[in-house]
Amino acid sequence: MMRIGPSSLQGLPKESGLASRRLLGHYKALELTMVGLVVLGVLVLFAASAGLLLGLGGKLPFSFRAAILSAGAVTALCMLYAGLIESRTLTVRSVGLTSPKVTGKALRLLHVSDPHVGRWGKLHESVVSAARELKPDIILMTGDYTDVPCRPEDVRRLIAALAAVAPTLCCRGNGDYRPPPVSKLFEGTGATLLINDFRELTAAGTRVRVTGIEPGHEEAALSAPKAGPGTLSVCLYHYPDLVPRLSELPFDLMLCGHTHGGQVRLPLIGAVASLSRVGPRCCRGLFSAGGKHAFVTQGVGTESYGVASLRFLCPPEVVLIEYRP
Repeated sequence: MMRIGPSSLQGLPKESGLASRRLLGHYKALELTMVGLVVLGVLVLFAASAGLLLGLGGKLPFSFRAAILSAGAVTALCMLYAGLIESRTLTVRSVGLTSPKVTGKALRLLHVSDPHVGRWGKLHESVVSAARELKPDIILMTGDYTDVPCRPEDVRRLIAALAAVAPTLCCRGNGDYRPPPVSKLFEGTGATLLINDFRELTAAGTRVRVTGIEPGHEEAALSAPKAGPGTLSVCLYHYPDLVPRLSELPFDLMLCGHTHGGQVRLPLIGAVASLSRVGPRCCRGLFSAGGKHAFVTQGVGTESYGVASLRFLCPPEVVLIEYRP
């Protein structure tokens, strides 16, 4: 049984302007430089390999030519795998937590973030199928619903399909300010978009408050009113920038996305970029402080900007968080 109650975050802004998002500094010079160096290195390797295949560099030592060609072949295979296999293969991550606020049976929360829907595909079918199989009590989404370009009807199809599985509450991401207006995408889907707002509901016998915070409105998260002593309080915030301040937040659990876990992770190095203020150290996984928890998901979709969608050592995921008494 589920009941949705009234909401009110008195005094908090209901709109997020461009200024607040630009001040976050998510495009860090060091991360962009690292990405540029990796891309440049791959291009140089491919150019060198092509030159050798065309007969250039015949005077170079055989071992050197073999090493270049082998490295080029391995890199090409990794890119094919990243684009054709890993980026299209959904995984399910399970997280177990305990709380005295859980008074009934285990509470199952499904966290879905960054679908970046352009056109409907098998990956989106997999998300809906996973939700149906996992049977969550609540589905929580943390932004970036559209890609460029996108078919709005396909975005609505995903949101509505998830809302048909369980009560679905969502916040906006930094990519949800371009046309079409994301608020229009939610109309008639059955899902609830929270814009510096909250809803309270009872699920699996536990009272839950879900608060959705706008990107860049960190003060709204820090100053949000606390829930009642018997209410499990969950914050949806697209960026992981508040993870280092987790103990200061008036929530039991904060869910974030945005980073895609780095999207491309290199062996021994990990994520090259996170596009977040806290950098790669908080770009994925479970964090705990002061008896509170935060989870940053790798998300479902990819940042592509019109080029090939790649994921490497960082597959798309949905996260099942199970709270037990």
